[in-house]
Amino acid sequence: GGICFDTNAQVLNKNTITPVPGLFVAGEVGGAIHGENRLAGCSLLDCLVFGVIAGYSSAYSHSSIPALSKEKFTDLTLIDRKELSDTTHLFRFSFPSDNYYSGLSIGDYIAVSADLLNPETDNVENIVRYYSPISRPSASYIELCVKITTGGLMGNHFTNLKINDTLAFKGPMGGPNVQLGRTKHIGLLAGGTGLAPMLQLIRSHLLHEIKLYSQSFYIMNLIFGCKDETEMLLKDNLCSLQKTANVDVHYCLQNLDIENEYYKNNPNFSKGFITKEIIANKFAKHDDKDGIFILICGPPIFCKIMKGYLNDLNYVEGKHYYSYC
Repeated sequence: GGICFDTNAQVLNKNTITPVPGLFVAGEVGGAIHGENRLAGCSLLDCLVFGVIAGYSSAYSHSSIPALSKEKFTDLTLIDRKELSDTTHLFRFSFPSDNYYSGLSIGDYIAVSADLLNPETDNVENIVRYYSPISRPSASYIELCVKITTGGLMGNHFTNLKINDTLAFKGPMGGPNVQLGRTKHIGLLAGGTGLAPMLQLIRSHLLHEIKLYSQSFYIMNLIFGCKDETEMLLKDNLCSLQKTANVDVHYCLQNLDIENEYYKNNPNFSKGFITKEIIANKFAKHDDKDGIFILICGPPIFCKIMKGYLNDLNYVEGKHYYSYC
């Protein structure tokens, strides 16, 4: 029992496992980190250690405010970028200081704005695009997984961004209103860079499970569709997550060498697009449709097709699934 908190002694929201700004805990009110027998489990040491940590954390957190706003755009600075594939990069933007937090909830998406020259009209246009961060809401930065070879103005702008350049952000602009623990079964359908919010959701559910449950609680099925092996974004991260007993990842690659021994006998890979049959098979465990929540993220045509499949399988939008587009 007790209140859930992190290593900074900051209280965590039970539904999102994100820190509650300005609220800290120490002593018996906190969750029993030393087991059921608290009195024989270093209870005094617990009070002393987390009492000091809570005092230190509270002293330096008085100015914590959301870095983003729904009402206006805020400039954030690019501090790192990594190549995930030939077409996709990971961009990390920092907040003004560690005293800021995103203000987002799990699965929220944000708006990015830039004034860009349109070569076809020779006019400067304000371009706004929407992205789902891959970073957790409690991080002191925002990470975006962006496809830079779209040929669009924003994609070209991201391509040319350099460290210490700034970009304007606004949010949250919406999201699935995820409440951890509401459903035990989580289905995830991702296409291309639509993988970004899925990683955030998986990590958040696993952290929620570690904090509140003594054994595996969630069942998470991710079906990820992409062009080929080079587009299998963050493969190492997914492999690491798949090592947990309750995370299953299935890849659907349009171009797949099925004669390759690794893929030939690997049940986690299929050649072609995500199909209704694959969804029905992977989500077959979820006979009680009220006990599953499915999220869809990817290009608009991908989301449209996936929604059609789910509707055919008698899942109801808003009740059983949420689509980002």
